[in-house]
Amino acid sequence: MVVKWQAIAAVIIALVIIGGGSFYITQQQKPLPTLSPTPTATSASTPTPTPTSTPTPTSSPTPTPTATPTQSAAEEGRIREMVKAYYAAFSQHSEGAVAGFFTEDGQKLLNNGKDGSFIGRNAIKTSLAKGFAYCTDVTIKELNITKVQIDADKATVQCKYEQSSTICATLDITENMEVTKAGDTWKIAKTNLEYIPAKD
Repeated sequence: MVVKWQAIAAVIIALVIIGGGSFYITQQQKPLPTLSPTPTATSASTPTPTPTSTPTPTSSPTPTPTATPTQSAAEEGRIREMVKAYYAAFSQHSEGAVAGFFTEDGQKLLNNGKDGSFIGRNAIKTSLAKGFAYCTDVTIKELNITKVQIDADKATVQCKYEQSSTICATLDITENMEVTKAGDTWKIAKTNLEYIPAKD
């Protein structure tokens, strides 16, 4: 009988030991709580302003000086005197003097080149010599300088006149000139004589 109770006690003790061990193991295997790192406060970075470049002032182009009304009037007077002398030389049949009013490479057109074109002083002089030899009494009459427009050292001139002759046809002519200033002298760079009748 004593032996039976000893056996029962041994079983109870074993169960207690096993149960306690199991409890210990379970507690040991229970995962420990993980600690999240406490976020550290970061100071908000202030954006660095981008430096702006100061624009470099640009210099305005220097305006070309324009002639005063007094200067323009004086230049117009010189141009008108040159034109009158040009036609006076024509009426005197002085082909050399007429050609001298042109620039070295000046041009003379008859009806926009339809009835003839002459380039350079020598060509102009030669054509005038032939014309004066044929129309020995040709002269300029009723000269009217209808326009003088100056732009710095260049100008345009329009003239209307009668080219009169008893040998050749008398013509009413409108002559448009482009003149240029060389030093203190105005020269004819190009001129076009428009008249009727014109050759077909």
